[in-house]
Amino acid sequence: MKYDVAVIGAGLAGLSLSRQLLLNTDKSILLVEKRAEVPTPRQKVGESLVQVAGYYYGKVLELEEYLFRQHYMKYNLRFYWKSAERDNRGFEDYCQAYIRTFSNIPCYQLDRNKLEAELLRLNRQSSRFTFCAPATNLEVELQEQGAHSLRCETGNDTVSARIDWVVDTSGRSKVLARDLDLEQTNAIRHGSTFLWVDGLVDIDRLSELSSRERRMSPDRASTGHLPIWLATNHFMGEGFWFWVIPLQGLTSLGLVYDQDLVPRDEVATPEKLIDWVCKQFPLFARDLPERKILDHGSYKSFSYGCARTIHPSGWALSG
Repeated sequence: MKYDVAVIGAGLAGLSLSRQLLLNTDKSILLVEKRAEVPTPRQKVGESLVQVAGYYYGKVLELEEYLFRQHYMKYNLRFYWKSAERDNRGFEDYCQAYIRTFSNIPCYQLDRNKLEAELLRLNRQSSRFTFCAPATNLEVELQEQGAHSLRCETGNDTVSARIDWVVDTSGRSKVLARDLDLEQTNAIRHGSTFLWVDGLVDIDRLSELSSRERRMSPDRASTGHLPIWLATNHFMGEGFWFWVIPLQGLTSLGLVYDQDLVPRDEVATPEKLIDWVCKQFPLFARDLPERKILDHGSYKSFSYGCARTIHPSGWALSG
């Protein structure tokens, strides 16, 4: 078989690239994925968009109505610090920095699993799209000139293809990066531990104040009345931040930290992370210990690089 583009990896990068090509070109796409189930049954991290990504998914990929119906619109970024003179057991105790007004380009809080399922559904509607999963024993032979070749197995079948462009969107699997010896290490030693809990963690309610007292607070003159929980909320400390991101029916919580300042062993599991966060930011002790944990994950060191990401002979890396 002959395809214009082979995309390796059916995560967000691969599915998005496939949709963009299907919408804006006449190219044929072969999407190859090692997993049997897309999206994965495990919840995927990386939910908070910035404006350029909001524009890309809403306008370029033509998903605007879907995004507004199925995901939350993001209310900017907000940052919080403990107040030295207070016990920080209530939300009102924290210093904060924020942008109150919305951008004229909407962005969103994405449930990655839902979005990836929708992208795959839309891509499959095109006769120019072929999805190969689960793919095993993948072999790619790149040529300096002319078509590349790809071979893999799926079930009892063997797929062989000639391709003009090969795009590796396999992320940490680094299919082409490993084959071409493009991996780069760096000096950044930042880790992350994250989890998802059932329901909405509304940080504005983590307080002894009544609903009326919160509504009538003089601080509302500056903070406004839009739901604070719609923001990507960051609780800050030296060498770390803790995020709170709302999704439909669940909340994403996660810590990004410098391993030289926050020992990984103290935050390596969901239980340890919740205990650590409640000590660092006592307002969360009102809520998180009672929440049902739906899923969790971590990266010991999440930063990695690549020596090159595109080549005129017809290969590229993305995502």
